[in-house]
Amino acid sequence: MSTLTTSEKDQLMDILRVIFRGQHSRFESVKHGFNNRTLDLIEEALNELIECNQGMKDLVTSLTGGASKIAKGWLKRVLRSFSQQLKDNRIQLDGLGCQVTTARNYGTAIYLSAAS
Repeated sequence: MSTLTTSEKDQLMDILRVIFRGQHSRFESVKHGFNNRTLDLIEEALNELIECNQGMKDLVTSLTGGASKIAKGWLKRVLRSFSQQLKDNRIQLDGLGCQVTTARNYGTAIYLSAAS
């Protein structure tokens, strides 16, 4: 596997600090082993996180009638519909879930890509 520059490894570590808030320290010990596979996995993780978070933004925007900025009090206006959609599992809240899911899906693979 191709070697990344020290600067590239540092930049990847900065990204991992955001994706794996509070759990990123385990990657520090293998940072020296970051490689192109690590880079690819982090990109995949970011794509998943972006897609998940975009889904949440789209949901909130649709619930607020397409408002480009969420105004205070939006939940009260859509509470009934929102509550029903949650009960029916038509929507799922992902905010933190996006991050947790991404960490679960990619954390071990990213670690192992650098530790090998």
